[in-house]
Amino acid sequence: MLILSSPPLLTPPAVTRSSSVHTGRQLHSQSICFGQHSHLHVLTALVRMYSSFGSPSISDARKLFDEMTMTTGDVALWNAMLNGYAKLGDLHNARALFEHMPQRNVISWTALVTGYAQANRPHDAIAVFRRMQLENVELDEIAMLVALSACARLGALELG
Repeated sequence: MLILSSPPLLTPPAVTRSSSVHTGRQLHSQSICFGQHSHLHVLTALVRMYSSFGSPSISDARKLFDEMTMTTGDVALWNAMLNGYAKLGDLHNARALFEHMPQRNVISWTALVTGYAQANRPHDAIAVFRRMQLENVELDEIAMLVALSACARLGALELG
């Protein structure tokens, strides 16, 4: 059992690299013991961590997300859950969550575009990208690269 002598500093990438769901659950338990589990940044890190473990743990991420979204509309928390679904290829839940977001930013849009592109759904990736443009979202390099990749996959040189 992992015992921390001070409040835990959650580092999901480190936990993810070790691929240890068990260690992640211990960190989550420690955050509860230290009363930090309801802090927005800790909760967002926990959602990212559980999402990164894949299919079995995404339900844990969603449970935490649902508990906290009753009190916050923080875009980083919503993006963490959206990105988790998109990376798993669960685009039905990613899209449903995206459509219900109280606010979106370029990260939200790019997560959905990337999810479609990685799932070999370039038409959908481009459709979301076009909607992003119509809603005057400021594009970043990642969104552009993913959209160009989707165009390449379609062989749509003119569109690219």
